[in-house]
Amino acid sequence: MKLKSNDIKRKYKKEIISLFPSYGKYEKQYFYRFWNGVLEFIEDFPEIPYEGLIKEFCTPKEVVSGYFSSVSDQYLMQKIKRTKIIRNGMLGFLMILVIIVVYQATLSYHSYLDEKNEVISKEQIIIKEH
Repeated sequence: MKLKSNDIKRKYKKEIISLFPSYGKYEKQYFYRFWNGVLEFIEDFPEIPYEGLIKEFCTPKEVVSGYFSSVSDQYLMQKIKRTKIIRNGMLGFLMILVIIVVYQATLSYHSYLDEKNEVISKEQIIIKEH
């Protein structure tokens, strides 16, 4: 199946962006400097297949590796630490949310059982003869 020029651009762009662990200001700047070169090349050669694009520029993994080699280790460590804090915060928030939901469900179930016991569902009438 032959992809159209727009599909090739979209696929290549999506693969590169998905490999960045975080996509902040500096990552965007790096990507768009790279992406402008790709767009100019595609304008000159609109019928280039995806494999040709990879051959001309490199794989998405190599693009992201190039970014990592161009930034300082301190910046990368800061980004990783921030990502870890956010991930752990979200995990903690979700755990608290699950605990609250389970607690509410337990209260609702006990309330249901109490109401069920209070409602007369059967009535037994005993008639005694003298």
